[in-house]
Amino acid sequence: MEEKIKSAHFYLPPLSYFEFKNVYTGSYCSLRYKITPGDELLLQLWHGNLCSDKAEIEETLHFPFEENSLWEILQVLEDKIKTK
Repeated sequence: MEEKIKSAHFYLPPLSYFEFKNVYTGSYCSLRYKITPGDELLLQLWHGNLCSDKAEIEETLHFPFEENSLWEILQVLEDKIKTK
């Protein structure tokens, strides 16, 4: 059984979710994020009510395609809501 990747404010699916090329989106207050799998995991961040296709992406980060990266993404998301 895969470990749950969650914090007080966020939940991320296990790496197997991304191995099937599934995209994951979420939000917390006005922060929006999208994780897209490929050769690596791509994290896009923006604020507002628009979807990623319509919004101005404020930040794009790249992570290796590995489970530890999901924990790093979780930390980035937590840091983003602490700095607002």
